[in-house]
Amino acid sequence: MATISSTWTEAESLSFTNASPAKDVVAVAELDIANGGYAGVMIQLTLAFAAGIDGNATIYITNSSNSGTTDDSVETPLFSQEVTYAAAASRIISFQIMNTPYIQVHIKNGTSTEAELTLTGIYAGLKYTSA
Repeated sequence: MATISSTWTEAESLSFTNASPAKDVVAVAELDIANGGYAGVMIQLTLAFAAGIDGNATIYITNSSNSGTTDDSVETPLFSQEVTYAAAASRIISFQIMNTPYIQVHIKNGTSTEAELTLTGIYAGLKYTSA
């Protein structure tokens, strides 16, 4: 009888189109979950705000059933969250995505001045194996 087990890859990088988006600009990272061989992923984003600004950032997760040829609209995302400014601090946000083959992570800089937000992201992928 086959035994099914799971393993996680860790600290894989998400590559954003722009790691320091200007005011009102959206940075995007794509993750092809199915082609990576994953059943799901745990994503951790770090949003570092500069000191003395006002505003926020908004995270939108869109998905696709055909490797990104057609994605959800940002207006109807799979998931969204607003992250408020923290005085000269970083906000770390984690979430899990399961049962979808492909996602895009969109982060819109809603701060009051240019380039006052720096983004980094990592993910851990869940794989199942049988023996």
